[in-house]
Order: sequence, then C-alpha cells, then structure tokens
Amino acid sequence: MVAPVLAAGIPLLGVAPYEPLYMNEISGEASKLIYHISDSKVTGLSKCVVSNVKFNFEELKYDLYCPSLVVTGHMEVSGELLDIPVEGNGEFKIITDQTLINVEAKMEKYTGDDGKLHLVSKNFKANTPQKPVEVSFDSLKPKNDLPPNVAKLFEEKKFTKGIELLTPAFIQELYNVVFISLNKFLEAVPLDELFID
Repeated sequence: MVAPVLAAGIPLLGVAPYEPLYMNEISGEASKLIYHISDSKVTGLSKCVVSNVKFNFEELKYDLYCPSLVVTGHMEVSGELLDIPVEGNGEFKIITDQTLINVEAKMEKYTGDDGKLHLVSKNFKANTPQKPVEVSFDSLKPKNDLPPNVAKLFEEKKFTKGIELLTPAFIQELYNVVFISLNKFLEAVPLDELFID
C-alpha cells in the first residue's frame, strides 16, 4: 500500500509529505453555525495502519486505523449553536481517541503522457463514527449572558455538538489533500510499475 510512502512525501514526484498534513482553508455553514478555519494541520497520520484492503482496478476500499490524531489551527465562528447565539475567534485543538476510518474510492484507468496506463482515484468517501476525546477552543462563547442553568448546559454540550457539525467538512478537506497526493503519485508511476515484487 502506498500510504506509508506518501506520509514522508516524494519530492521528485511533486508529492508533499502529510506528516504533518497542512490543510486548506475551510469555510461553510452547518445548521445555523457559520465557520471559517485556517492555518490548520493534522499530526498522527504516519502512525495510522491500513488494513482490509480490497482493490480491483475499478474500486479501492480499505480501513485506516489511527491511534490518535491531533488537529490544530485557527477558527472563526458565528451564528447559533444549541439554539444559542455564539461567536468565537481564536486557536483550537482537537485530539481524537482511537479512530477507524472506512474509505472507498472509484478507480479509473487512463493513458498518460508517457503512453502508459495509469490509475486515478475518483469519487472517494470516508466514514468516521468516532468522536474526539479532547477539544480546546476557549474563544467560543455565547454572545449574551445566559441563566446559570442554561450556561452550564451549554458548556457541557457545546464542543460535542460543534464537532458533530464540523466533522464532515474536516474529513472532506483532509481526504481532498490526501487523495491529491495519491493521484500525483499515480500520475507519476505507471500501472505496470505499481506492483513490482
């Protein structure tokens, strides 16, 4: 599997390392929460293990088990969370527990500029049922003062709900970056050289 190779990067092929993995800016709206995430990076991917690989030149499936992932960066949020007007602008940190990511991608063959057959990955999707075990985002606060009982409930649930809303965007961007690297590798290496013993 090429994943361990890609983690270190391959400069000659234009493949950047993804340990750490630097992510592009992410902007969007989830439910009533508007967010903008920048300067984010993920560490821990080099310790992930690939298993249950199924590959038939048309489809690639595998499980990616990661002992722990750490995501850091800067986040701006506004809108509503738990039906409460909120705002936040500052550094954040997310630490996951053991994470199992199920990945599926369609594969297509094409003839490259070198006249040889190559593969390209398309239409990937990933499922991550696990949740983070630790979240730090101190600047996330209600816009207005809350009654003590409501404030306590908000503090207890804000990160769980916030991560639930933002996780799909994180996962999509993470895999965008990883699959760009994978396709650069596949573009540079012909199909007949991928599986040399």
